Amino acid sequence: MTELIGRLHPLLVHLPLGIWILLGIIMLLPIARRTEMETAIRLGIAIASISAAVAAATGWLLSRSGDYDPDTVNIHQWLGIATALVGIAAWFLPSARRALTLVTCGVMTVAGHYGGVLTHGEGYLFSSSSSQTTNTLTVTDTLNINATETTKNSGDTAIAKVFRHPFREDIQPILNSRCTNCHSATKRKGRLRLDTEAFIRQGGKNGEILKAGNPSASKLFTHLVLPMDDDMHMPPKGKPQPSEREIRILRDWIASGAPFGPVEIKSASQTAVHVMPAPVEMPAAGPSAPDMAQESSSIEATDNTYTEDPQLLTAASSLNALGLSATVNADGLSLNFVNLKEISPDILRAMEAHRGQISSLILRGLPVNDATIVNLPDMPALRNLNLSRTNITDMAMRSLTRFTSLEQLNLYETAVSDAAIPEIARLNKLKSLNTWSTRITIAGVSTLQAQKPGLQIETGSATLRKPDSTQRKKP
Repeated sequence: MTELIGRLHPLLVHLPLGIWILLGIIMLLPIARRTEMETAIRLGIAIASISAAVAAATGWLLSRSGDYDPDTVNIHQWLGIATALVGIAAWFLPSARRALTLVTCGVMTVAGHYGGVLTHGEGYLFSSSSSQTTNTLTVTDTLNINATETTKNSGDTAIAKVFRHPFREDIQPILNSRCTNCHSATKRKGRLRLDTEAFIRQGGKNGEILKAGNPSASKLFTHLVLPMDDDMHMPPKGKPQPSEREIRILRDWIASGAPFGPVEIKSASQTAVHVMPAPVEMPAAGPSAPDMAQESSSIEATDNTYTEDPQLLTAASSLNALGLSATVNADGLSLNFVNLKEISPDILRAMEAHRGQISSLILRGLPVNDATIVNLPDMPALRNLNLSRTNITDMAMRSLTRFTSLEQLNLYETAVSDAAIPEIARLNKLKSLNTWSTRITIAGVSTLQAQKPGLQIETGSATLRKPDSTQRKKP
């Protein structure tokens, strides 16, 4: 009960804030005007003082949760109490009412600042280098980025080993931007801090959040991919959410053993993503989860591991000039239409010119229909096709058989139904299919699995279940 009352503090504290600000403005008026409003001033001071005292009491109850930095809480608490006491003094000392009201406003402003620090983090209002330093995660290694260490083998031949830091370079920025406002030294929601390695390993009041090598048992990952309306989804609804790529990077880091220290780079061309092992498909949930598994090629294409092919670079440049997001990956070109609203004739002609080099096509969310699919050029190297949230129907599936190398197909939130099962079964190389939120029924999935036993089919019931580490214990 006390915890519930304490949570009313953010609601109750705004009443005295507003009243004291109004009183402070009134006190700056000429004395004749203030005299006319004497009755209203006395009433305002009474209400503001009483509500400030109530807000201070509920704030004290909230502070007992242990979710906040004790030092900052202590400052905020005493400033809040001072606001209430000085306000009460303004009621009993009419001769000093103007000065005391202005002092109350000043003390309240400082108290409000520390309240904002507790709620939103130190750098929320004024971003500065000092606040960024506060939220910088601490790791135990001391090697510099891409540090080089020279050793000798048995033949006294010098061997240079190059190291990089996946945690410091890839994971730390994600935690800093998405998590540390609520989980740092200043604010520790759920008694969890994500600003140092030691606290990340320690976990919070509900136990450990990181199980190295096992993302599906690590709440640091599983809470990110829960449905947005789940009260355990993190970050909470309304807060900036991590992108699909950020979630994948975090998942792969955990799968690789969650190294906080340096990791040796085996080859000169190895980059951030490729220091860690190849992604493994994990159960996922949440609004963005169905698309994650289908976009590994486009996500990994953001590094420059394969840019040594000048023909692919030239092709990517010509496609990017048309507004596409064209990147180079191991298999060829990955085309993402994320910045476009339609597929223009110029784009179709450019795709035709490079059709043998296109390995990934992301059409998610475009007003694409069956006719659009028919008009696409034959792409013999196409392996990944994302048609999620488009307007295609069963008719479009008949046109996919000409993509003879297709391995991954995403039909999330389309009108494709069981009638398309025979056409999908004709895709001989298909390895992964996403049918979540389509009209394909469980019976249709069973029929397709019987025809293609090796096909991995992701459905809402299978893919979007809560991972084991997030299941609530039943009484």
